[in-house]
Amino acid sequence: MSLSAPATSRALLLWATCLCLGLAQPALADKAVVAEDVTAQQLLALAARLLEDDKAQDADAILQQLRTRGAEEIERQFLLAQVVEKQFAPRKAIAILRAILVDQPTLTRVRLELGRLLFETKQYTAARYHFDLALSQAPSGAVSANVRQYLREIDLRRGWQAALEVRLVPDSNANAAPAAASVELFGLPFELSDEARAQSQFGLAVDASAGFRHQLNAKSRLNMRLSGGYVAYENSDFNDASLVFAPALERVLKRGILSVEPIVFARWFGGQRFNAGGGLTVSLRQRLSQKMSLLSFVSVRHTDYALSSLNSQTYQLGANVSRAFTSATFAQFGLTYTANQARDAFFSYHALGARFGIGREFSKGVTLNWQGDIRPALYRDVPSLFGRRRKDLFAQSTLSLTKRDWALWGFAPVFRYVYARNASSIDLYRYGRHRGELGFTRAF
Repeated sequence: MSLSAPATSRALLLWATCLCLGLAQPALADKAVVAEDVTAQQLLALAARLLEDDKAQDADAILQQLRTRGAEEIERQFLLAQVVEKQFAPRKAIAILRAILVDQPTLTRVRLELGRLLFETKQYTAARYHFDLALSQAPSGAVSANVRQYLREIDLRRGWQAALEVRLVPDSNANAAPAAASVELFGLPFELSDEARAQSQFGLAVDASAGFRHQLNAKSRLNMRLSGGYVAYENSDFNDASLVFAPALERVLKRGILSVEPIVFARWFGGQRFNAGGGLTVSLRQRLSQKMSLLSFVSVRHTDYALSSLNSQTYQLGANVSRAFTSATFAQFGLTYTANQARDAFFSYHALGARFGIGREFSKGVTLNWQGDIRPALYRDVPSLFGRRRKDLFAQSTLSLTKRDWALWGFAPVFRYVYARNASSIDLYRYGRHRGELGFTRAF
């Protein structure tokens, strides 16, 4: 490796060289001597030692002169992040560390340092993400204990948090209706109107959420969450809006976090109220190991619909396991059992859902996530209208792509493709749906 040594900096480089080689320090006024024999590794080691001695300015002078590649350049950038942090510019240090992870997402040491800086700047959601991935690599006992302490502090310290996402949405079936021109009723074919068939629409979607966590005492806190979404289509008859409010009481236990969350919700379709209701969810989040965590829950909800025959009580029981395989690869798997008791027995059903997904950070700042859902459902009644019991098999695949190193005012670009299909024993409930989403997202 070589050094870039302009005349005004040669004395400083010679001083660094002598420190590295254990020689006497030369006079700084002598600018005629050029340091050429010192290696990049020695200067990086010296810069690290200067940082330990709180001599950030001297370390910065050395690092700025180095011209390195490969692993040595990564080390230089890592040390530069520490320099700018000591110069009271933590957000600049965060940007440097994130730039390293753009092409080297498996560097656990960088994730640990990035998580710490995000924690110090109160970006707790992002800090948890990086700490979780770093912890999966089973760092030394002292480091693991320190990371777990940070995660506990994150659980206790979260105050305000928010997220906003805006997307363009082309949708092949905005009303989730069958593509068939006719269905069989009482054993005879009946034509469907255009409004009752699948409608392709182009729209603009906005999703937003805000939350506030208030510490009640050393082990209890109130976690309030308000979220909503709105999709405006070309044909306003298909506009879709929803609103959810959930004030949860959380208790930190020895083996996890217990949450009791009442919820109220409402949805509007085509400008008209589609449903509204409320319920209660009790969940327990546990860390099973450094690589794995478990979320288990039970819930009950009552929903009133504009069409009263759909009014129902819904009971759910489920569990979701998340596991990190490397500091850049993570996966999840979940099972959910649902029992729906509707006012009209035809709409009552039992369903068992499975969800599985995997995500990976690649070089060039690309993160890919894929999630698959499948849910077979068996309905209770056999109405004379159709003459047979309804059996559904719903499946959905979601592919998401984000570019970690692109941002506009803090908003990162996101692309999703969603394919959903419902196979049913009754023609009226069979449909397929393609949906694209292109937009920007940001967490605050």
